[in-house]
Amino acid sequence: MNTTWGSCLLDLEELAKANDYEATANAGLMAACREVGGGTLKSIPYQPNVFAYFYNMDIFEEAGLTKVPETWDEFLDTCQKIKDAGYTPITNDNAYIASLFGYHMSCPIGEPASKGYFSERIESNQWPAGQNTELAMGTAAMYLNGSWLPNEVKDIAGEALSEAASAIRQWKAERTEPRLPTMVRRYLQSTQNPPRQSRHSSSSPI
Repeated sequence: MNTTWGSCLLDLEELAKANDYEATANAGLMAACREVGGGTLKSIPYQPNVFAYFYNMDIFEEAGLTKVPETWDEFLDTCQKIKDAGYTPITNDNAYIASLFGYHMSCPIGEPASKGYFSERIESNQWPAGQNTELAMGTAAMYLNGSWLPNEVKDIAGEALSEAASAIRQWKAERTEPRLPTMVRRYLQSTQNPPRQSRHSSSSPI
């Protein structure tokens, strides 16, 4: 919104100041809004979340994986090891499947599909079938969703759904260090969850 319609958006700095909005707002997310707004506040963060991959780290461990992937090649290798261990690498539901294609995998979507890394149910899963019967029940390793997911499946998954955040580089380029998207990076900083693996629930942007 900021990049496409920024020139048409109202500067909200005075409005935020008049209402002392920053007294209770998340400082990291306010900074992120200013960053994408070209240095000024053109949007207001009020319900922060990240949209990313959630991992079942018990499956990762059974597959001999000790960290989440940070490059596209590592991602494909991770999927293969999970498949070889007898699990489904990736599942999803109809409610989020468009985000899987559009936000996170772009053109390389063909590789995971052709290599059998998607759940056999992925085309017919009606939310919350994939997240509850595959991810939370421990048959699928990865699921794209928002940061509200842990609360939706905590009674089913317990501690099995584990946190890991990393940036996946889809294309080879001169830049070699992975970078999280601004809003994801700010969110993780503000919640004191740096991009790393832990034993609790959260996510990883691909």
